[in-house]
Amino acid sequence: MLSFVELRRAAAAVDARFAGFRIERIAQPDPFQLVLTCYGREPGAERGVKRHLFVSCDPGFGRVSELAAPIASADTPPPFLQFVRPRLDGARLRSARIAGRDRQLSLLFDAGEGSFELLLSLLGKRSNTYLLDAGRVLLAAQRSLDKTRRTLRIGEPWEDPPEGVQREGEDRFGAVPGDELLAAIEAAYDGSETDRDTDDLGRRIEKALRKERKVAERRASRIEAELAEA
Repeated sequence: MLSFVELRRAAAAVDARFAGFRIERIAQPDPFQLVLTCYGREPGAERGVKRHLFVSCDPGFGRVSELAAPIASADTPPPFLQFVRPRLDGARLRSARIAGRDRQLSLLFDAGEGSFELLLSLLGKRSNTYLLDAGRVLLAAQRSLDKTRRTLRIGEPWEDPPEGVQREGEDRFGAVPGDELLAAIEAAYDGSETDRDTDDLGRRIEKALRKERKVAERRASRIEAELAEA
């Protein structure tokens, strides 16, 4: 998960590379991730370019970064994606900045239905991504509020976390220039989630095998007892 100083630098990088770009496609590959494929033209450029903004509220690997290529969404659009798409599809990113006194990235969009704020909140196990309206009323949350911030309510005004950040944290990307930062962040995390999921799958398989072995041993013991009795 990004530290406060890393997230602050990432916010500046998003603002520099994506401000003015328009969303062409939104995908949600898993319960924590969003991929915003954006199209725009840099000042002085003759042709537009596509860029893929990656936003993750994963409790262990939360970050904002830039992908080299888009990621496909789930076959059935999750509820958060179904809510966000009609509101942000075609929206233009106005700015990116740090919101409040904690690790929160605010992405401000101008859309046909008005202005919206996509808020990435990196709070460890309570990390989440929220959609707010122009008046900062909470419209939707990617993760359950019961698992992240129980004091929040859909349809009520947004409230920043009360504690605030305690320290800046380490900047692991201090030597990386701003225009390369988002790609460097993704490169640093690339494969981490896959490795974690593989480890989790291995543990589940091992647990299932232990259970089946105990069942087989009890069955074998009953058969041996029946044979001895016979």
